[in-house]
Amino acid sequence: MSDAQPGAPGLRRGVLPVLGFIALTGSISINMHLPALADMSAQLQVPAATVQLTIAACLIGLAAGQLVLGPLSDRFGRKRVLAPAVAAYGASAIAIALTSDVTAILALRFVQGFAGAAGSAVPRAIVADLTRGPAAVRALSLIVTFVALGPLLAPLIGGVVSEHVGWRGVFWVLGAVGVAMTLLTLFVVPESLPRHARQTGGLRVTFRGIALLVRDRRYLWAMLAFAFGSTVYVSFVAGAPLVAQNVLGLTPIQLGLVLAVGAVGTIASSSLNAGIATRTSPLRMLIVGGTITLTASATLFALAPVLSVPVFVACTAALYFGTGLTSANATALALGRASAARGAGAALLGTSQFALGGALTPLVGALGEHSAVPLAVVCLSGAALALTSAALLRRSGG
Repeated sequence: MSDAQPGAPGLRRGVLPVLGFIALTGSISINMHLPALADMSAQLQVPAATVQLTIAACLIGLAAGQLVLGPLSDRFGRKRVLAPAVAAYGASAIAIALTSDVTAILALRFVQGFAGAAGSAVPRAIVADLTRGPAAVRALSLIVTFVALGPLLAPLIGGVVSEHVGWRGVFWVLGAVGVAMTLLTLFVVPESLPRHARQTGGLRVTFRGIALLVRDRRYLWAMLAFAFGSTVYVSFVAGAPLVAQNVLGLTPIQLGLVLAVGAVGTIASSSLNAGIATRTSPLRMLIVGGTITLTASATLFALAPVLSVPVFVACTAALYFGTGLTSANATALALGRASAARGAGAALLGTSQFALGGALTPLVGALGEHSAVPLAVVCLSGAALALTSAALLRRSGG
């Protein structure tokens, strides 16, 4: 076994890449769909703002699903929750590809997000079950690296598919991914939570555990640093197509390339984080990531009126690099405080991330589709709040 620590059995060889792949559900659900938004709007004959609601619906589903499915995995085990959830994820994607009703699509996107939430929460809980300390930081950093493949590959795949097949083809691809994740969950992913360690006593005990986590200041500040940092990422991903296509005049494939450059930044930050996990503290790297994110957001805001493609690409790479550091280290710090309910702890992280993202994403489009200023304001606000939360975590002894 690899990545073992005292008191933890470790991860079997080959399991971590599978967990990273399954953790892609939230990332690819948003990123693969982005280049298809324009075609979706044209084919369904609805405004761009209406189509953008498909992103918000998925984000809200991801937030709600994690709050339910994460705690359920503490009670019933990881695989018994994860397998049916990723199967439902694939089925809902196929259903979207087969319908033309906008209301039905929005409802199905919520279902897709709700089911896909298990892919975001449960792999983190499995890592927390089986690793501790620097090994946990390395494993979570590698999962972040895999998740970064979503923004790297998904927009490129989505751009090619939408240009040659149309927006429906994107959801057929997501349906196939759901089938693959279901098979891997059934035959490769281990059950990391033994029966004697599972929670009992029903939903009241489950939500009492969530309340205890929220009252833990160190967990709370780490969760908020994660949530606000992730809001920068989610808002940027949702708003980037508007800026790229309406302000800079980029094509869907060019947009995919810009987002791919950003994903390289995430992969670089995760690789750096994994490599120095034993030589520095997660809190220090969290503050470094927050500072980089704040600097990139401030640059985007300052140059928004005269934005150029090179500046946009540079800000994208820096934002992704900073949020990559924030995500892995805030997760490790938060789950280190949630030893009694790691599924609930991981779920709260994801819920806070996608709830904030779902609430703020529509603002980017509503405040103006032909300016980079709304996107810059949302990113700058999120980055400032993430860095403030990290500072409060340090003050609380985190």
